[in-house]
Amino acid sequence: MLENSAGKGKLILFVDDDASLLRLGSLTLERAGYRFLGALGGQEGLRLARSAHPDLILLDYMMPDLSGKEVFEELRRSEDASLRHTPVIMLTARTSNDVEQRELLEQGLFAYLHKPFGYRELLNVIGNVLMLSQIKER
Repeated sequence: MLENSAGKGKLILFVDDDASLLRLGSLTLERAGYRFLGALGGQEGLRLARSAHPDLILLDYMMPDLSGKEVFEELRRSEDASLRHTPVIMLTARTSNDVEQRELLEQGLFAYLHKPFGYRELLNVIGNVLMLSQIKER
């Protein structure tokens, strides 16, 4: 795993409709030194993103109330500049849709991570995205 001390203490919002995945994510991320905020679904995810201003958002693609794509697009349309530029990693169990992935990446999505994934892989991707985000801010 890449050691990225710059990411430690950062607030990560994990948006998913699977409560057990959120619990496991909480344990993994907090153990790695991140602060964790979980949202059970897209609507709650948007509400928490607006109130907590996370440093990074992990966003499930398929959720019953709002899809990850809808949440991402809403964040990018936000009047709040910090939300528009918050790094987002999309988590998906779907088979690849290259056109849609390309469109979302062009809109500012930082990365896709296909389920199932290992938590070491997740931590590596989070660390890399936070580093890239810091570089872009300079």
